[in-house]
Amino acid sequence: MKLTRTYIHAIAVSVILLAGCTAGTQDRDIKEFTIRDAQGNSLEAQAYIPQGWSNKDGGPAVFVLDNSLFNDGMLWRGIDSLYECNALKPIVIARLHDRGGTCSAETFSTSFIPYVQENFNAGVTENIFFGVGKEADAGLAISMSGNARIGEYWCYSPANSDLSGYGMLPQETSYRICYGAKEEIGRFEYYPALLNSIRKRGGHVESWTYDGSADPDWWKAWFLYELEKRFPASQDSSLK
Repeated sequence: MKLTRTYIHAIAVSVILLAGCTAGTQDRDIKEFTIRDAQGNSLEAQAYIPQGWSNKDGGPAVFVLDNSLFNDGMLWRGIDSLYECNALKPIVIARLHDRGGTCSAETFSTSFIPYVQENFNAGVTENIFFGVGKEADAGLAISMSGNARIGEYWCYSPANSDLSGYGMLPQETSYRICYGAKEEIGRFEYYPALLNSIRKRGGHVESWTYDGSADPDWWKAWFLYELEKRFPASQDSSLK
C-alpha cells in the first residue's frame, strides 16, 4: 500500500532528529565491542544502552546490520530524542558494522546476536532485525535460514533478494518491508514478486511505499517512526 501521510511522518521525525524535545536529558551509553567471524576477522559493533536499562530484568533488542546508515550519528541522536520525549521504552539497539558487505548470515546469527544477549541480557525473548539495501537482502536470507530465531524483520529497500532457493520458513516470521516509489525503473515488478515469494513461504508481510527513492534520510525517518510505534513508553507495543 502507499501511505498518503509519508511526508508528514518524515518531517515530524526529522524535527525530532535535529532538535529533540529537551537538551541533554537522555543519559545513555553506546558500548563499543568487536566480534569475530569464522575466518577470525574482527567486526566492529555498538550497542545503544538507554537510561533505565537493567541487565537483570532484560528486555527487547533491535539487531541492526548496517554499512553506513548509523555512521553520521544522526540515528543515535534521533533515538536520544525519542527518549527525551518520553516516547520510547528501554530497549537495546545493537548495530553490527557490515563494512563492505562482508558479514555472513552465520556470523550475524551465531556470534553477534549471542554476544548481545549474553552481555546485555537483551533480545532474549523479543527481538527485531533491521537493515536497508544490501543489508535488507542479508536480513531476508537470515530469516530464511531460521538460525537467528528472530521473529520480526524490518527490511527497507531490499535491492536484489532472490528467495527461489529457499523452502518454507522454519518458524513463524513477520516482515515489515518498505521501498520508495521513485526507486530505479523495474522495481515495481521486483517488489510484488518478492513479497509474494515471502508469503508463499509462510511469512506475514506488511509493506508500504513512500514518495521517495532509496534514500538514507527516508530510511532513518521510517526507522525512528517505527521504533516509537513498536516500543511506546507506556502503551501496548503492537504496531497499528
